[in-house]
Amino acid sequence: MLMLLFHGLESGVYNFTGEMFCPNYNFNYVTGSFGAALFALETSANIFLAIDRCCDFISPKLCEFLFNGKRITFWIGYQSYSIESTVNLNDYINPVTFWYNMFLTFGFPIIYLIYICFFIYRLREIKAIVDVSQRKWKITMFIQVAIICGINIACCSLYAIMQRLPMSKTLIIVGYYLNYFVFGLPPFIYLFCNETIRNDVKKIIGKELHKLAKKLYSPPNSIHPSYNSRMQRSVNRPLASRFSGGN
Repeated sequence: MLMLLFHGLESGVYNFTGEMFCPNYNFNYVTGSFGAALFALETSANIFLAIDRCCDFISPKLCEFLFNGKRITFWIGYQSYSIESTVNLNDYINPVTFWYNMFLTFGFPIIYLIYICFFIYRLREIKAIVDVSQRKWKITMFIQVAIICGINIACCSLYAIMQRLPMSKTLIIVGYYLNYFVFGLPPFIYLFCNETIRNDVKKIIGKELHKLAKKLYSPPNSIHPSYNSRMQRSVNRPLASRFSGGN
């Protein structure tokens, strides 16, 4: 989601204001380095997600050994080299980014093809699962990985081609929007496909709304104590003294 601040918000502000790279090259260099690192992190996480699903089909024990518990932090922390050595470059193309996108362009289809083959091979076993929720989870996980990997494949392919071959304005705009979808759609895909995440989000939102309601709502009996004591003394006084003003 942080990537949207660089690719979406920053690019949009520059387009509206007409800013270029040269007047703010230090700022653009820092944000570009963070953006490249986040892009590598996100795409690497998607590759490991596909590998995790493949391992789950091939051998659940292998999947548990590689991705269970705190081991996932190692895979999430892994990312490719993304920071340029200098800003004084005559070439616009970053060779590391190009080869990384080429790897993603071919790596995603190969890994996902293996995943599809194992899914089809074990489709009868999945259909034979008595537990309906477990069978539904297998199918929704397949859809989840298919959507995420498909968007990444299309985005990386267009970006790699864009750096080497002339492209139409329409394809360039499609590539930019796919880039936004790569970082913006996964949370909604996880919410749609994962019931556990949906329930957790409902609980978190429910707690926050409850806290906000308690702050905004003040009970009607929360009257100042001194006012309550004066009213009580007035009620306890005889009726004649109330109108006569006696103490």
